Amino acid sequence: MTETHQTEQILPIESLCEPTKFKRFTEQYNGFTSELKYLNELDDIFLTLKTDTAQIMEEFFSKLKTGTKVKIPFPADRLAELTKNSKYCSLRLKVLNRKAHLDKAADKENILEAREKVNQANFDLQNLLHEKGHLRREIEKCRENRFTFKDILLMNEEFAARTPGHSSTLVVNSKMGIDDNNQDDSFEKISSHHLTIQRFKNEMIECQRLEAERDEKRRKKLLLTQELAEKQAKTVETRREIEKFLVASSILRSFIVTQPENDD
Repeated sequence: MTETHQTEQILPIESLCEPTKFKRFTEQYNGFTSELKYLNELDDIFLTLKTDTAQIMEEFFSKLKTGTKVKIPFPADRLAELTKNSKYCSLRLKVLNRKAHLDKAADKENILEAREKVNQANFDLQNLLHEKGHLRREIEKCRENRFTFKDILLMNEEFAARTPGHSSTLVVNSKMGIDDNNQDDSFEKISSHHLTIQRFKNEMIECQRLEAERDEKRRKKLLLTQELAEKQAKTVETRREIEKFLVASSILRSFIVTQPENDD
């Protein structure tokens, strides 16, 4: 009887399900037992319960077939141990169930946080793409617009006349291998880059010259203003002296006019 029970106990679990399902179940089971180490203890207890239950059922059915009175001898201490183990297994299962629920709730929170981060990242990406498209449109508009500086020639007669001796042009010509004797065509032969640099240098020189002229005119204006103020002060003083002289001359005139009458 014991041998039959042992033969039934050795039946592999692979025979109860498909190989793919068994493999997936084994992977999940191994991952779960690696997280909860005390499941090995539960496996031993469940195996013991299964063995005892199978033994009891086998004795019950064998006696039931023979027609004998069914009375399964089972020690009280063994029954108490099985009851204790079953309660322990039930408690462990409750702990596992509670932990599984807590892990599920934590996973849900983590999933929600990750989903919010993904949504925020997608929103930021959409904003960046929108801003990128806006900047591209603005750049295209700026490229299509015509500006006044594009119509200004880098080289004209005024610029050539304001460049004394073409000194900067000669420097560029010496670097580019252009003959210095052919100064009339030198402005046409130099590259636009060097011509632009030369024009900027000339504009800077002109700005400095105009700034110096403005400072000189301001200085002259200040001197003229001071001189004018001094002349105005002298004019006022002279006018006062003339008024005093006129008053004194009127008194003297009246005295001279009245003097001959007294002599008569």
